[in-house]
Amino acid sequence: MRALLTVALALIGSTAAAESLCSAHSGPQRTSLIELYTSEGCNSCPPADRWLAALPADPAWIALAFHVDYWDQLGWKDRFGSPEYSQRQRVSAHKRGSRRVYTPQVLADGLEHVRWYSQALPRRDQNDSPVMTLSLREWGTGQAELEVLSDPSVIEHALINAAIVETGLSTDVRNGENGGRTLQHAHVVRSWTYGDGAERVRLQLPIPTDLSQAHSSVVAWIEERDSGVPLQALRLPLQSCGSKLP
Repeated sequence: MRALLTVALALIGSTAAAESLCSAHSGPQRTSLIELYTSEGCNSCPPADRWLAALPADPAWIALAFHVDYWDQLGWKDRFGSPEYSQRQRVSAHKRGSRRVYTPQVLADGLEHVRWYSQALPRRDQNDSPVMTLSLREWGTGQAELEVLSDPSVIEHALINAAIVETGLSTDVRNGENGGRTLQHAHVVRSWTYGDGAERVRLQLPIPTDLSQAHSSVVAWIEERDSGVPLQALRLPLQSCGSKLP
């Protein structure tokens, strides 16, 4: 049955791709998600930022750095921070049965990875995961529109997430705990949204005015609504869209 679903979604995805600027399609093997919650105002975060940036390229993993805003009142406002990302961290902790949020915090495949600096990344079973197709339908006038096609067997209890992610960023921090330091960032979530699971979902994301398309991707992932566990993820580098983007 899963093989038939894979073929069916591939056929639907090929039609969607023909109508879009560019697209990506998953197989049935899970691509795992790494989430780092960090802040430029936190002096223990730069080592985690460097760790995330130094992870070897691996198509089996997608990394996301969510910059929270609850350090902003302590001397330095993180230009990538958002209250929405702080709330995502709190909701994620609640779904895991925890009240503990902090920076830097790493989640790997929905599991808290406390010893990120010394232990291998934990990984859930990679086989027989839902398939999905990610298509970029529009890009311009400050907004991107994505379409996500998902395996109908999981959508009833799922959320569909999408983000614009940029790497190769740096900030000269002038105040706060990291005052006087130049911080390097990779896989920074520049905008994020989500919607209820459906076989075909369209999501809109604001495009940051200072975004470098050459160093950015759109990412979509399916997660279980109640547990927050990622079920499948896809990355679409904007460079793969070639001349179709303005």
